[in-house]
Amino acid sequence: MRRKIYILIIILITIAIYINSLSNDFTNWDDGMIYKNPTIRELSLKNIKKIFTPSLNHTYQPLRVLSYAIDYHFWGLNPLGYRITNLIFYLLTILLIIKITETLLDEWNIKGATNTRVVFFSSLLFAVHPVHVEVVVWLSARKEVLLSFFFFLSFYFYIKGRMSKVSKVSFFYFLISFLSFVAAFLSKPTAVVFPGVIILYEIIRQAMISKEKVSFPLGVLIPFIIISLGGSILLIIIMQNAKGIKPLWGGNIWSNFALVSRTYAIYFKHLFLNSKYAATYPNPYHFKIDFITYLSFFIHLAIFLIIIWSFKHRKPIILFGFGWYYITMLPTSNIIPISHVIADRYIYLGSYGLILILAFTIEKIYTLNIRNLRPSMAKVGAIIIFSSLCLFYSFITIIQNKVWQNSLTLWMDNVEKYPKSDTALVNLAVVYSKIGEYKKAKELLEKELKILPFDYEAHNNLGVVYQNLKEYPKAAREFVIALKIKPGYPLAWKNLGGLYFELKKYKNAANLFENYLKRYPADSEIHYRLGLVYRKMGQYEKAIKEFKTSIKLTPYITTPYKTLGELYLKDLNDKGKALYYLKKALKISTKAKEKKEIEKKILIIKSSLKN
Repeated sequence: MRRKIYILIIILITIAIYINSLSNDFTNWDDGMIYKNPTIRELSLKNIKKIFTPSLNHTYQPLRVLSYAIDYHFWGLNPLGYRITNLIFYLLTILLIIKITETLLDEWNIKGATNTRVVFFSSLLFAVHPVHVEVVVWLSARKEVLLSFFFFLSFYFYIKGRMSKVSKVSFFYFLISFLSFVAAFLSKPTAVVFPGVIILYEIIRQAMISKEKVSFPLGVLIPFIIISLGGSILLIIIMQNAKGIKPLWGGNIWSNFALVSRTYAIYFKHLFLNSKYAATYPNPYHFKIDFITYLSFFIHLAIFLIIIWSFKHRKPIILFGFGWYYITMLPTSNIIPISHVIADRYIYLGSYGLILILAFTIEKIYTLNIRNLRPSMAKVGAIIIFSSLCLFYSFITIIQNKVWQNSLTLWMDNVEKYPKSDTALVNLAVVYSKIGEYKKAKELLEKELKILPFDYEAHNNLGVVYQNLKEYPKAAREFVIALKIKPGYPLAWKNLGGLYFELKKYKNAANLFENYLKRYPADSEIHYRLGLVYRKMGQYEKAIKEFKTSIKLTPYITTPYKTLGELYLKDLNDKGKALYYLKKALKISTKAKEKKEIEKKILIIKSSLKN
């Protein structure tokens, strides 16, 4: 009964601190994966097959995409549904952490009240920790909540399999563990480190806990290793093709290794000494080995000595906690350089290990027995420390939830906290541009380009700003610079073509869009734009062909249907076909105002046909 009560308390507290995030909108960081993603708009067997078909040019996270498709099926583009899904997986992960911690402590002969307190301390600290806000509240971080849920699920059933003395039951548990591991990999390929966690568990189980020698389950481990090795190769190939692997930080292998050391140490700060959480942090583009880097080496050396001591003195929680942290953080430690050196989402899975050590430390204070110190004082001290941490973490979490309310609040907060974050500067500039604050957007982009002069996205965005400020030559120059830096950059092609269209240079626009479609033939938006260009040029048959291609590629967007209807009505005086396409637009439209406008046009056409 007592156990059920503390589990209920943890769940209710978690819901309470995240409930203010449920009213948040999408951010512009959700555009690619959700808001503007045509792949999630259909939940059919054909589309599911497409989702699970690997592409060497894109990240392979099919379970994440499938989960969005399920959300879209039930919720459309209402962000509430997506947020509820994220929160549910977070709550399920917390329940798994409770079960895993209970099981491990029991196996390590840590029982009774001590077991209960360590489980309660660790699971509640994990639940309220603000470093997890990004994973729960950022909808495009779905991959992290799915990865962690299936990762913990796989580990739990592996433990159950090892503890079972009935071979058939063990096989069943190992099978669930393996399938869960595959699901974790399909959520995010960084799950490939899972065999390392199994080996860590086996080392502790055999060398520190078992009174008699236990055989190592190599036969069970082999399938996990095969998936892990194959997945690692696939992950590296995909990252290379998608330009996800960056040059060595600092320019050489030694400085990159130093950055890895520093990265691991920075996450200690993020877990225990940070109050300035943000969506992005400045990347060390001009990284040099400094005092902080040397300090990080000493921190890791100290931890290594603690690990040796814990192994020698049979302290499994310390060994497991640090081992879990270092193993699960490997893919994002920048051993292979990636786009963002530091991100809160990267530590979500690894944080369990360090939080477990923190909970164990609080428990040690709680049971402290020192001469001339009353036990009740130690207990009060431990409770004060634990309560203070929970209150502080909860307070920061609640505040950080509202930072993610929308794109403007997110990036304003980020730039205020970290004014040298190039990603934050660009994204805030994009938001300002959308709301018509072009001068503010211009200032931010110019500032960002001083940090990263070869940022093609910033040049493209600056071109958009200049275009809106009617500074057309400057706009064209920025789009061209973006294309020189990255010749295949789609947005710069689109925007330069759009600029030509605005300047009524229709031949230039047509030429640009035609060349673009040779590279990207499945871009429905550009087929539509090319149709607009042809219509302006009086080439109606070509325009109709492009509009129909756009409809075929994205049949759920109303604009091409409406434009085709207008073309047939105004340019070709074909009221029958105009009526046909306007009715199609009306059928798929989800906006009340748009529906009324289409209905009005349909009534006018029908009235004219009667006359």
